[in-house]
Amino acid sequence: MRTTTTPSKETARVRLYVGTQQVGKSTLALSHAYESERVPLLVDPRGTMVPRPLVDGKLRRWELPRATSIADVGRLVYRERVGCVYTPARREADFDLLCKAALNERTGKILFLIDEWSLLCSQRWAPESLEDAMRTCAHVNVEFLITTQCPQDIKSTLRNCVNEVYTFQCPDENAQKVLRQWFPDAHTFGQLPAFSVRKWPISSPPRH
Repeated sequence: MRTTTTPSKETARVRLYVGTQQVGKSTLALSHAYESERVPLLVDPRGTMVPRPLVDGKLRRWELPRATSIADVGRLVYRERVGCVYTPARREADFDLLCKAALNERTGKILFLIDEWSLLCSQRWAPESLEDAMRTCAHVNVEFLITTQCPQDIKSTLRNCVNEVYTFQCPDENAQKVLRQWFPDAHTFGQLPAFSVRKWPISSPPRH
């Protein structure tokens, strides 16, 4: 993977990874999660994630336990502090509970990675607790990493919370339209080589 992706020295609280399938966006997000000192909660909607972050230029198996219930998440993340991978059994209800837990987090640093946003949320629906947590993440001590093929499925109020965007090959015109609200040359993203990525710090909210 050819990258210029070192996270900013001041921790970015909300990072977005945008690109088509199989271009490395989840690998980069996992790599940032692995490098973090925060306790990881990896939300895996498909139930197929095998965490393999890039470590010293090589993919490495990350031996995280897989939680089987919300109670399991509470034990592994908030009490034992070892982190976990979790697939919400009841998509909306369980994801809402995860977001409420993040909003109420005061005991220590948590990293909340949501892989493939559109499998859990849409332009019309995302938990109110998630929006509250993302807006106040510096206070609730939670960092969010979100991967998506379709940034247009993220509500504009949530896109306004993003601190950094990592853009991969992205041929979808609707996705490019959203990215252009941040970056004038977003049309070039469809021409990026596979597995290449550009990092964009956000200094102000996107234009709507």
